[in-house]
Amino acid sequence: MLLSVIIPVYNCEKYIRQCVYSILSQPCAEQIEIIIVDDGSPDKSGDICDEIADSHSNVTVIHKENGGVSSARNAGIEKATGEFIAFVDGDDWWEKDFFDKNILEELSKGYDLYGFSYNYVVNDKYYQTFRVESELKCFDKNCKGKCDYAAHFSYIYSRELIKKCGLEYPIGISIGEDMVFLEKYFYFIRSYKKINKVMYNYRKNTMSVTHSIKMEKSLTAGYNASYNLYEWYNSIGEEFNFHSVCGMVFSGRLDDLCGENTYKYCKNYIYTDARFNCIENYKNIAIPPYYYPKVKHFMEHTFLFWLCKKVKYKISKMLLFLAEKFKFLHTLYDYIIYRVIRRYKKIEN
Repeated sequence: MLLSVIIPVYNCEKYIRQCVYSILSQPCAEQIEIIIVDDGSPDKSGDICDEIADSHSNVTVIHKENGGVSSARNAGIEKATGEFIAFVDGDDWWEKDFFDKNILEELSKGYDLYGFSYNYVVNDKYYQTFRVESELKCFDKNCKGKCDYAAHFSYIYSRELIKKCGLEYPIGISIGEDMVFLEKYFYFIRSYKKINKVMYNYRKNTMSVTHSIKMEKSLTAGYNASYNLYEWYNSIGEEFNFHSVCGMVFSGRLDDLCGENTYKYCKNYIYTDARFNCIENYKNIAIPPYYYPKVKHFMEHTFLFWLCKKVKYKISKMLLFLAEKFKFLHTLYDYIIYRVIRRYKKIEN
């Protein structure tokens, strides 16, 4: 097979059929092997996957004890036989007619990495498309820790390169594991091809409790992912812009930090949590341009920043509560989220 598609599955019984059949229905599906890794799902996901595999010879199911999404993806990598590898989460799906003869022709050129666009789907209703960054912007060998890459599922990887370099998803990191894998992969690649064709549909359910990750847990996971990269770069004798990445992790959670906590807590946070006290020196560390204004505003106008985010957070919680109580407000809430994403994310139609 030319391409191995790895699907980690945990409690995806509602979506797994759509996910798998979106791949099986591709124009050149005969060039694809699908490896589904059932990561100890307590629901019927495993049974559904077995049912699909029974009627499709290019679908393989691995059943394992629950070990997290990284261990599931790693199990899929071990089983893969394709020249290239792609990853799909069990509640997402591929765009119709993505994998066609044109993609086969591109893969025949043997680049180390192929990047594609993807759709961000809010509550199964609103679509916005993220365009893949240019080769020049992504393919950056001189700024460790600042590679400007997209989501890990919007790429097709070389299996030979993954094996040759011993790359795998880090065990024990539940958030940011994709950043670790991508950063390491980008270090080794020598060729990259951008294709502005939509590959993937990423499902975001704003009403789901599973998407409500507490600030402290998110910060800790982001820091652990960054430190994993720091240790890895040290082990191969390379420098890594650790403070830059910590600044990016911290600034990415500033809204939640202010929304969930008191002003006094927010003001003192960077002084009480040694992991992020590098933010005090934000003018002298290379925080990516997208995050820098937010950090600057927080540091120079802490109360005003906190107040704005606190009000926004309270309004959002109130709308969420009302949307759960009144169905007609559910649509209004969806639309507001859609407009927020459109306004504050780097999105192209």
